[in-house]
Amino acid sequence: MMKKLFSKVIALAMILTSFTTFAQVVHFVEAGSYYYAPQVLEIETGDIVTWTNAGGTHDVNFDISTLSGESFGNPSSSSLGTNTGGDLGSITFDLAGTYNYDCSIGQHAANGMTGTIIVSQAAGFFPPEGSVYNSDSTEITLPSAAVGSAYDNTISFYATNEIVMDMSGTPVALTFISAEILSVDVPDGMSTSCNPGDCFFGPQAWGEVNLTGTPTNGGVYNLNLSAMVTINLTNLGIPSDLTFPVPYNGENAVLNMALAGDYSAVNGFIPNFILNVDGAIATISGCMDASATNYNAEATEDDGSCEYPSAGSGVRYVNEIFTDVTVSSNVLYGSNIGIITQAPALENLYMDVYEPTGDTETNRRVIIMLHTGSFLPAIVNGQATGDKSDNAIVQACMLYAKKGYVAVAVNYRLGWNPVSTSEDVRRSTLIQAAYRGLQDTKTAVRFLRKSAAEDGNPYGVGEKFAVGGNGTGGYLSLAMATLNNYESELLMPKFIDTSAETIAAYGQPMPYIIPSMLGNFEATDYGYHPAYPVGAVPLCIPNHVGYSSEVDMVFNAGGALPDISWLEAGEVPIASMQNILDADAPYAEGNVIVPTTGEFVIIAHGSQLVQENATAFGNNDVFAGMSTTINDAWFSNGNGATNAATAGHADLPGLFGMITPTPSASPTACGFQTVQNAPWDSWDNATYGAMADGYHGMPSGTMGCLALLGNPDMSEEKGMAMVTMMDEFFAPRI
Repeated sequence: MMKKLFSKVIALAMILTSFTTFAQVVHFVEAGSYYYAPQVLEIETGDIVTWTNAGGTHDVNFDISTLSGESFGNPSSSSLGTNTGGDLGSITFDLAGTYNYDCSIGQHAANGMTGTIIVSQAAGFFPPEGSVYNSDSTEITLPSAAVGSAYDNTISFYATNEIVMDMSGTPVALTFISAEILSVDVPDGMSTSCNPGDCFFGPQAWGEVNLTGTPTNGGVYNLNLSAMVTINLTNLGIPSDLTFPVPYNGENAVLNMALAGDYSAVNGFIPNFILNVDGAIATISGCMDASATNYNAEATEDDGSCEYPSAGSGVRYVNEIFTDVTVSSNVLYGSNIGIITQAPALENLYMDVYEPTGDTETNRRVIIMLHTGSFLPAIVNGQATGDKSDNAIVQACMLYAKKGYVAVAVNYRLGWNPVSTSEDVRRSTLIQAAYRGLQDTKTAVRFLRKSAAEDGNPYGVGEKFAVGGNGTGGYLSLAMATLNNYESELLMPKFIDTSAETIAAYGQPMPYIIPSMLGNFEATDYGYHPAYPVGAVPLCIPNHVGYSSEVDMVFNAGGALPDISWLEAGEVPIASMQNILDADAPYAEGNVIVPTTGEFVIIAHGSQLVQENATAFGNNDVFAGMSTTINDAWFSNGNGATNAATAGHADLPGLFGMITPTPSASPTACGFQTVQNAPWDSWDNATYGAMADGYHGMPSGTMGCLALLGNPDMSEEKGMAMVTMMDEFFAPRI
């Protein structure tokens, strides 16, 4: 089910980052002794054809047929004059249709010197005459309007039935299904209409957005045209439609996977249309401070009414003392070498930064949140989660920001080989994926410290850092606290490849992690593949060297340690929450299994052992006396001491053992329910199911059904209740 993972990911990424550009193409035709080559040429509107004379006296005649003496009847009769060699000239074809032409010199046409240009209508937006484009055609200024004068102009556009991409010499076509114009912002006094009237457009068809009316106020207006676009991915081996909005803000997991956090290509699909209205600009009074809770983006005069959230109604970091949160999305925090495409490639690393709106404090504690996903992209991993935009991560960051923290949701590098038949390959590539995730988390910490030291502290961060994670992110947060000694922690026998293949290749067993190859823990040096000369193929590049990656505490929900020996006395405090019957990550000691395949990877140690050791070492002394009783509004199992007794261990101040209802003994349409290991997760199951069924080639309804086996009553309400419960336990310990 996952064997085509990497080819599908890279193919989708290549197409989605390229299909929005409609470039003018220059084609060449050679004129020679009684021939034009090529004789038949297919192009698109807006393309240019240049004729070159290879020898002899020739012209290019689109007007009157030399053979019949009658008009060719072409959409346009522009022709090129005679010469005896070299450049005959060029013609831009702006009108679709079939153009026949010949050489009118002597008997050249009679001897076969004829040609045909077939011009198909190119997809794209076509604004009214008089519009002005910026340098890359991403912004179009329409003909100006004037206050009190009637305005009537039309933006036309054309959609073809497919989008063809050349990938490594192979053309791949995506089928265009539809586009619907959702909204257009126009000045007061004006209105919009569509042709067709429902603003719903299919392939091989023209559409129009009509702007009419008499504007009442002058100014510069961004029309903010928005749409919903649907394409089909069958030709990528994914028999499913993909629907996404434009402008795009990360609403679709498959699209996020392909775009790697950079939405600019999709958002460039629709140009930015600007309308200037000449005349008096209306005075709009209001608050003009964007950090205020009552900010008015349309105000032209600040009336002194700005309101700011008060931080005096509670205690920072304990209570929600702010009502609104400002999010800086897709902040580039570094770049490093990824392997998701099966070949080393530089990846940009992005984070979303959540800050309390209107906060004047600039020395704030930082919480970095790490998403789940089994080190594979959402949907590819057989799950609906696996990105910094996961609902549980977003909701947690919102809660922390309202308490006065700077909360940061981080994406890290993904990719390993879960489908290998070799246990060593599965284990080594998973450990290496976790190692890259650890490096990226440390890079994020250093980026924030660097931004404070060198860039004016744009996010108001201080020196106190905590790292938390859900599921896979919990593994990384635990590694942040414990993995710090290569020789004693990564040269253990369980992390050495002793397979016959490795010994045959290298003459000896080899560690899964080799810092000279993958870089050091911090990703502050270079790593190179040993099969290539040093400097030729980097597998790690340094980021933000000279800044500290250290954090003050970590917390995990549903994570585990690859080996409990990593945890030593003197390390930072750790808080944990986990289902006491977790089958994916062991609560005490157990197997880690590959998602979707069921293959064994490694024996790991979960929250019970982590907390027993952290407590015994004195690392968690700071939690002494804290209650483990919290409000479990969903399952009513909030007594941590009772839950600990059920799990068979002492009540530990850094651990909340979660208890969820026993799975139903009655089978569903796709199998039996499982233990709820991540009840905090929520997602749009209809969208996920359709996309996942298509990606994995499953019958309709299969993947959505499977997703609910471990979360049968999944909902946004439930997810929020669980995140709130997690916050109640973790926040006092941060």
